[in-house]
Amino acid sequence: MSFVATSGQPEPIAASALVSAVNWAPEGSSDPQLTFSETFDGPLSVSAWGPGTTWIAHPPYGGNFSEATFIDPVAGDPFTVANGSLTITAALQSGGNWTSGLLASVDPQGNGFSQQYGYFEIRAKLPTGGGVWPAFWLLGVPALRDDDVNQAEIDVMEEYGNDPTVLHTNSHVYLTNGISTDDDVEFNEPGMTTDFHTYGVLVTPTTISYYFDRQKLRQIPTPPEAQVPLYILLDLGMGGGWPIDPTLTSASMVVSYVKVWTQMPSSSN
Repeated sequence: MSFVATSGQPEPIAASALVSAVNWAPEGSSDPQLTFSETFDGPLSVSAWGPGTTWIAHPPYGGNFSEATFIDPVAGDPFTVANGSLTITAALQSGGNWTSGLLASVDPQGNGFSQQYGYFEIRAKLPTGGGVWPAFWLLGVPALRDDDVNQAEIDVMEEYGNDPTVLHTNSHVYLTNGISTDDDVEFNEPGMTTDFHTYGVLVTPTTISYYFDRQKLRQIPTPPEAQVPLYILLDLGMGGGWPIDPTLTSASMVVSYVKVWTQMPSSSN
């Protein structure tokens, strides 16, 4: 196990450096550039709220949306790093409440990694058990869920333990008038909990495309609210509207990398 909670600067390519825009080029017109690479080969650079670490351990806009409380990180809980992989563990505590982990790539002031347009990808093995709710998703920096600004959320991957063969992809737009839209589309993908797979999304000025193992699943128009710098979140929630198995005492999500490119990389990248 390897872990560090520090305010020091992370390594350059995974640095907390705001990328407010990318000189967008259509696919095939130039080589994709790797702009963010977290491969979990060393200590995890994380703090509760920042600044100065690659990750913070809470949604930067505050609050808690899961039936498991996302806790401040300490050695071994809820994050462990070993053999080039991150494990996020949800655990049932003695008082009957669940705790778990979330990583976000910007802090409440918007400091950290974000990128306008490009390809965002995670490679992960998902947990099993009734009530588990792992997710990989993107939010826009300008709002940080400010109620006075329209906001987009791109759910690249969600899996609910009630049916671990179903991959959920979703895009939401939250409007200042209190109305929200979503377009949850499900795909049957057996094996998400038994092996590692990649989950990705390509965001361009005109389209959002969802990928599983680098195979395109679907494509939608890019709403104006998503044409902004987007930051990364990954977490293991519990519940999500589904009952938690009363016999379950822990669950783990294993992640081997989180990477971002300026555009869709080749299959060898």
